[in-house]
Amino acid sequence: MESLMNATTLNGPWTKPEIEAFLEQSTIPIRLATVAQDQFPRVISLWFHYNASSFIA
Repeated sequence: MESLMNATTLNGPWTKPEIEAFLEQSTIPIRLATVAQDQFPRVISLWFHYNASSFIA
């Protein structure tokens, strides 16, 4: 099974090792945000554990 980091094209200022270090040390939830068709923001928090290039949520 291919890991998320290998299946995703990285496009940003952080390198893959920097992203992995951040995720391994993070103690806060991921917050996903979108804007719905009614233009109202929707935000959900997801607790996660990142280990060996895998997420457990």
